[in-house]
Amino acid sequence: VRAARHVKSDEDAAARLLNVTFDPDREILLHEAPETLGPIVEQVEGGAEVVTEARAVITREDSRHLVIEAEAPADGFLLLADTFYPGWIAELDGKPVPIYRANLSVRAIQLPKGRHDVRFLYEAPGFFRGLRITLLAVSTLLLWLGTAAYVDRRLRRARSRSCTTLP
Repeated sequence: VRAARHVKSDEDAAARLLNVTFDPDREILLHEAPETLGPIVEQVEGGAEVVTEARAVITREDSRHLVIEAEAPADGFLLLADTFYPGWIAELDGKPVPIYRANLSVRAIQLPKGRHDVRFLYEAPGFFRGLRITLLAVSTLLLWLGTAAYVDRRLRRARSRSCTTLP
């Protein structure tokens, strides 16, 4: 998609999406993106524009990875019609790039002119932190159980010795 329009709220985005002048092939609506992120719609609408075909092909897809080969005739955006959700990261030609929420609920990245390899990777938020906490808790429990068993064993031995040494 060639251009973006910045929206302040979901209500503004919904109104624009329902507007008869909205052309999803020419613009996307960006939420919480830097105002300087462009090209913006006003620049495109202001003059004559030669539209050439862009190309994007998904080459690999599973639950945690998505690889796209994209070719852009001009600077613009790659709009992925997949839910915007925390935990997704994007790489453009092997370098991390920000993912923006677009058109209320989908993902977009800025895509410069040229041929590019785009990768989306899902890293569950909090998964590794939760795994570390779980391992720490299980380790602490096992250490506590081991210590309790050791202390109990020593107390039983001490009692059995004291009982056998009585006259």
